[in-house]
Amino acid sequence: MRRLLLASAAVLTIAAAMLVTTPQGARAADGDAYTEYLSAHPVPDEYGDGEAPVVSGDGWHVAFSSVAELDPLDQTEDTADIYVHDRARHKIVLISQLPGGVDPALVQASQPSISATGRYVAFRTTSPRMGGAQDPDAEAGEGGEYVADVYVCDRDPDGDGDFDEVLPDGRRDYAYAYAGVKTANDGVRSVSSTPVISADGSSVAWEHRPDGDSIVSANVGVQVTRLGFGPNGRLLPARLATRQVAPAPGSGITRARQPVISADGDYVGVLTDWTDRTSAGRFVGIVPGDRAPRREDVLGVDGNGAVMTTVDPHLAMSNDARVVAFQYDVFFVRLVDRDPDGDNVLWPSPSEPFTSELASDQKRAGEANSWGNEPALSGDGRILTFIAPGVTAEGRIPDCSVPETCPPNSTTMCGNGNCQVLARDVVVDRARAQAGQPPLSAHVVTQALDQQCAVSATSWPTGPCMGNDESYSVSLSADGGVIVFTSEANNLADGDLNSWSDVYARLLTPGMAGQSPSFAPVRPDSESTSVVRLGYGDGFGPAHITSVSVTGADSDQFSIHPADTCQGRTFYPGDSCSVSVRFRPAGSPSGVRSAQLVVNVRGRAAPVVVPLEAVVGRPLVGPVLAVGSLDVSFGQRSIMASSADTPVQVTNRGDTAMTVSTAEIVSVSGAVPATALDYRIVSDTCSGAVLAPGDNCVITLAHAPRAAGERPAALLVTGAGGQSQLVLLNGSGIAPRVVVSPSVASPSRPTMVSGTGFAPGQRVEVTSPGHLERATATARSDGGFTATLLLFSGTTPGPRTILARSLGPDTSAQAETNLLVTSGRMAPPGFVWRR
Repeated sequence: MRRLLLASAAVLTIAAAMLVTTPQGARAADGDAYTEYLSAHPVPDEYGDGEAPVVSGDGWHVAFSSVAELDPLDQTEDTADIYVHDRARHKIVLISQLPGGVDPALVQASQPSISATGRYVAFRTTSPRMGGAQDPDAEAGEGGEYVADVYVCDRDPDGDGDFDEVLPDGRRDYAYAYAGVKTANDGVRSVSSTPVISADGSSVAWEHRPDGDSIVSANVGVQVTRLGFGPNGRLLPARLATRQVAPAPGSGITRARQPVISADGDYVGVLTDWTDRTSAGRFVGIVPGDRAPRREDVLGVDGNGAVMTTVDPHLAMSNDARVVAFQYDVFFVRLVDRDPDGDNVLWPSPSEPFTSELASDQKRAGEANSWGNEPALSGDGRILTFIAPGVTAEGRIPDCSVPETCPPNSTTMCGNGNCQVLARDVVVDRARAQAGQPPLSAHVVTQALDQQCAVSATSWPTGPCMGNDESYSVSLSADGGVIVFTSEANNLADGDLNSWSDVYARLLTPGMAGQSPSFAPVRPDSESTSVVRLGYGDGFGPAHITSVSVTGADSDQFSIHPADTCQGRTFYPGDSCSVSVRFRPAGSPSGVRSAQLVVNVRGRAAPVVVPLEAVVGRPLVGPVLAVGSLDVSFGQRSIMASSADTPVQVTNRGDTAMTVSTAEIVSVSGAVPATALDYRIVSDTCSGAVLAPGDNCVITLAHAPRAAGERPAALLVTGAGGQSQLVLLNGSGIAPRVVVSPSVASPSRPTMVSGTGFAPGQRVEVTSPGHLERATATARSDGGFTATLLLFSGTTPGPRTILARSLGPDTSAQAETNLLVTSGRMAPPGFVWRR
C-alpha cells in the first residue's frame, strides 16, 4: 500500500548543526552500482520519510515531499513540506519555508519539480504566500484551509553559485514566484496542480482545474507560465505570461492532464481526451509551449496503424521532446520516437513519421508480453525505467496475467508489494533487435543490499535479490546515471530502520576498460607518442570519466599530449575514447621506463589503471605509425567562414609494411562534442592504404567555426595492430557583435538592432530575455544583419539586455548588448518624429 505516514507527533528539538547528514548507502553486486538513502532523518534513531522524488539533470539535487521534520527550520508537525537533498553537500534543506502570518497547520506542500542545476524548484502548496510572492486572490476555503496553487523557489537569488545561503534572521535566502492562476465558477475556486519546470528553469507547465480538485471535469486543462528573471538569474515575483496550451480552441482536445515539459519549454506533453478520432479514448498529446509556434497533434496510432490509448496518468518525455514514453493498454509501456532518422525534424511533419514500440517487452518466440508500468526517462531519452514484478532467473519480466509466471503469491501487477524498478537502455535494445539478437535482461534498480537471499516473492533461485516491498515514483538525471525513487522496502541501503515510504537514489557506475599502448623504441634524445584506447566496460548505464592522469615510478617521463578525448565525457556500450601519451626519456641510460595511466570513473570505488611501458635504446622493429605534426592550427575566422585546406602527413617509420585503417574527427576533453563538427576531411589518401617502410599518405582538413571562441577537436588516425595517433586541431571563431540605435528608447517606439559576424544566410532572432519583444532577420553574405525591435506599450522602464542569436542548425552564434527603456520620449523640445 502506498502511503505517506505521519511523523511522530513528539516535538523534536533539532540543533542546526545536525542539518549536515551523511547519506546512507552501500555498494551492491552490480559492478560498483550502489543505493543511497536520501530521506534519512538528521537525528539518529528518528524516522524519516519521503514521497514523489525528482532529481535535477546534473544528478546532485533531489526534491521530494515529506511530513517528517528533516530541517531545523521546519517546525510544522504532521504536515507535508518540500525538501531538497543536496547530494554533493550531504544535507537536506526545507524549500517550502512559510512567511509570517500563515498558519502552518493549514498548509500542505507536494508535487515538486526541479530544474537541471537544482536552482529552481516548482511545487504545489496550499499556502497563500511564499516569500514576496502571493496568490493575488488567496482566500481560505471551507474549514479555513487554503486552495492549492503553484509556486517556484529560487535557491540562489544572488547567482553566486552558493545554494541555500542563510540570512541573519536564520531563514534561507530564497526568492519565490507565484505561477498559478485563480478562477471562480459558481463559487468553486480553481486549483493549480502537478507542476513541472523546464530544465532551463524558464517555464512551468501545470494542471488547471477550474472546478476545484476534480480531475474528471472536461474543463481540466494545462497552462504554461513563463517566469520572470532579474540580474544574475534572480527569480522575480511577477511572471511574464501565462496561457493555456491544452485544450486549445478547435484542437479536438476536450481535457488535458499530467503535463511534462521539454528542457527549453517549447513543447508540452499531456494526457488528453481526443474527440475527433475514429476511436474515442485517452491519448498522449504533444502541444506547443508558450514560445513554440508549432501545431499540436497526438500520438494516436502505432507503427502498424493501430489506435494507441492510455488508461493511466503516467507520461514521460526526453529533454528535446523527441522520445515519449507512456503506459499503454493497462500494463505495458510504449515508447515513441518523434525523430527516428535523427535529422532534428520532429513529428508532426509531413516528412517525419514517428515510430513506436513496446519498450517493456522482453518476449521471445511464443511468450506473452512483459508487464510494465509508470515509465520514466532520462533527459537524453536513452535510459527508460518502469515498475514491474521483477526479473526472473532467466532475466525476463513475468506476465502476471499468467499466475505461474509471476513471483510466488503474486497474481496482480504488483501484488503483495512485489513492484520493483527496472531499467532498460533503449539504444542497446534497438541495436540488438536490428541484429536479430534477443533483448538483454532489464537492470534491477531496486536491488537488495544483501545479495544472499532466499527464494521468495522478491527473488528467484539465480536472479538478483530485490526490495522486500514495493517501489514507485521514479525520476532520472539527464544521462540516466542517477535514478531516484520512492520505496517501502527497508533492505535497499544501510540506515533504513522503517517500512515507511522513503526516498532513495541508485547510482549507476559502470566501468571502462583500457589497453596498454605500444611505444616505438626511442633514443635518449628523442620521443615517442602512442594512444591509449578506453572502451565501455562492465555494468549498466552511463560511464562518466571525471579525470585522467599519469602516475608511477617514471611518471615524469610520460605526459598526456597533445590531447585526450575521454575526460568529462559520458560513455555507453560500444563507445570508446583515446588518450594520447608522449614519452620523453630523462637521462641517458638505456632500458625500460614504466608508469600508469589512471582513469577515474564517476562513482567507482577504484580507478581504471592502464600500464605504460617504453624502451630506450632498442632498434625499431615492425611497423610504426607516425604523423608529421601532433598539433595543427587553423587560426581565427568569422563564424561559418572556411579555412584553406591543410594537409596532415602520416608516415610508416618502422621496418615492415603497415595498413592505415581509418581517419576520423573526434571531440576532445574540455570542449563540447559539437566542436568536432567544425572540421571536415576534404580528402584522405590514408584510410585503407598499405604503407611500406618510409612511405607516407596525406589527410587534408578544413575548418569552419560554428561558434565564437576556441574550437578544438582532434584527428584520430588508426593503423593495423591497434596503433593510433591523435592530432590536436586548433581553430577559433570571431565573436559576433550587436549594437542598438538608439540605445535609450521608450515604450511603443522602435529601436534598430544591427549585428556583424553572424552566419551568412541564416536567420537571426533578436529578443530581450525576460521580456516578450521579438524580431527576426536574415544575415547577409558578409555576416551582418539589421532588424527593427518594437518595444511594447506598457513595458517596464529600466535597463535590459538585447540578445541576437542565429537560428540555423549548424551554429550557435549569439551576441548581446544593453538597452535602457525610459518612461518618456527621448527627444529635445519641439522635435518632430517622422517615418
